[in-house]
Amino acid sequence: FRDFAAMSAAKAMDDFEAARQRGNGHFRSGRLDKALELYSEALECLGRASDAPAELAARRAVCLCNRALVHLRRQSPAAALDDCTACLEAGTSDTGVLKKALFRRAQAHEQVEDLDGAVIDASALARLQRRGQQPHQGEGLSALHRLVQGGNAGAGALAHATETLLVWLGAPEDLCDSESPVTLPPLGDAQAGDEESGRVHPDAISVDHKFLAFEALHTILKDHGKGRSPPFRAFLAMEGPRIVHTHLHSMEGQWMAHAKRGTLRVIDETSRLPGVIAAMQVLELNPNGLHANDGGTGRHGPGCNH
Repeated sequence: FRDFAAMSAAKAMDDFEAARQRGNGHFRSGRLDKALELYSEALECLGRASDAPAELAARRAVCLCNRALVHLRRQSPAAALDDCTACLEAGTSDTGVLKKALFRRAQAHEQVEDLDGAVIDASALARLQRRGQQPHQGEGLSALHRLVQGGNAGAGALAHATETLLVWLGAPEDLCDSESPVTLPPLGDAQAGDEESGRVHPDAISVDHKFLAFEALHTILKDHGKGRSPPFRAFLAMEGPRIVHTHLHSMEGQWMAHAKRGTLRVIDETSRLPGVIAAMQVLELNPNGLHANDGGTGRHGPGCNH
């Protein structure tokens, strides 16, 4: 009986792989209905398999993520949401699959006009991509920037966004307070950049990504940058005033490229927002603008390194 069960389980895995591969072929050829049918068949096969739980979770997550993309292409965002959520809850540790599922679920949230859900998932994706320190991986940040610029997201979702933007700009990730929609893997030393604080060095960010992060942050703080609003509380908790001040007065790295891109202008405008000025004054940071003189003394403000 055990031999028969083992043979049945092995056949189930073979059937799964065959159906999945055929589904991939139909998807690449644009036959979405057939791809959907075969991905569903593949998932049914997994229910008869008896591989190690981790292996089954990984295979299930990949197939669910693939099927979610089919649902998106077929303009079925509710079904895509279900599959992406199931993928994220499957227990896989493959960050590549997690990133795809978060990106696709953000798209699905946007299609059903759930902007808060889209912002939260884009924030989680951006944090995962920032950990990799690969400047070309910025789909999450780009999506987050676009969603924030579009407006209408709630204050709670924008607090998620504020934390993520500040992590991209160099804040320690362990200061994040918002609950992520996916369990993030531990932040290793190579990813942390600073073993003690978990801070990622600001110079690791590309010129375009730094502009996107600061423009999105400015947009949020322009409307929510005072009082006890969740985004402003997140800005303060994530050392936002010091982050803005550091970038404001820095002449390191690619500062000329940042000037041409318009990033220095956006940083300067962010530093002039009333709530940011007040926070800098409490911390005795110079809030008077880009490389402004400190109180008429003829010297640049504290923290300026030139």
